[in-house]
Amino acid sequence: MKAAARHLLWIWAGREVLRRPGESSLLLLCLLLLTLLMTTALMLTQAFSETADALITQAPAVVVRRAGDVIPEVVEVVLEKRPKKARP
Repeated sequence: MKAAARHLLWIWAGREVLRRPGESSLLLLCLLLLTLLMTTALMLTQAFSETADALITQAPAVVVRRAGDVIPEVVEVVLEKRPKKARP
């Protein structure tokens, strides 16, 4: 786009904002809230992903067996498979 056309576009946009200030302010507020909502959702997704990854990689290796209908029983903990950086 040429520079003159860009200047005309900015002039037109400024004139529209001055012509309808309430509508323009409401649109700006909606866009800002939508941006904030999407940013928060993406940051929470990233945080949950990193937390789940840390929990899975630091989880102890265990041998389980069926103890009842729902709850398994931990038979032994395999310390050899545990990562070196894992906390006890």
